Amino acid sequence: MDDTNKKIWRQRIGLYGGVLLMLVVCWVFIWAYRTITIRRYGADLTPKKQVESVQTPFFSMEDPAYAQLEMGQTGYTIGQQGSLLCALAMAAGAQGVQVDPAQLNLPELYEDNVYQVERIDEVPGLENAVFESYTSFAEDRVREILGRGEACLCRVLRDGNVHWLVITGTQEDAFLALDPAGDGQAQPLEEKVYVLARLVVDKG
Repeated sequence: MDDTNKKIWRQRIGLYGGVLLMLVVCWVFIWAYRTITIRRYGADLTPKKQVESVQTPFFSMEDPAYAQLEMGQTGYTIGQQGSLLCALAMAAGAQGVQVDPAQLNLPELYEDNVYQVERIDEVPGLENAVFESYTSFAEDRVREILGRGEACLCRVLRDGNVHWLVITGTQEDAFLALDPAGDGQAQPLEEKVYVLARLVVDKG
């Protein structure tokens, strides 16, 4: 390769490298902007495509079998603030693992009055489970999780308190969600979502 061709290739590499760098910078900016926006204001999620519903068992916070159980040293009972435990039990059940909120309510999983969901694998029956959460997302993330045959967890705010729902499918222009504080019937998701999550259960 003569000097002229070498010069041309160096110019091309520099040009392509610059374009690639600009694309990476744009992607990082969009990701950061979306994360900050969702963290502050939440996101309205509307499905662009319909997906098949995921069969999901329902666990109510008000179930007398565990509603009065204290959640570590938080000062709350499952009946008061146990939406996450119920949502996790639903997500596990959707993948064929039978575990209820009482079984998830291990005292050792509470630190500084916060349930350490990343240690979900310490719960008997969920030894190979992993909890994944997303703070930057769009509606396609929900459809992706549902398409895997998993229920999708989402965190909303109610009266300033964190509350978890379980998205199980779609209906026309809305996602359908089970509410641990509801009656067990999936309802259109109308609240802003601040975090999406999935429970990956490895049964192998």
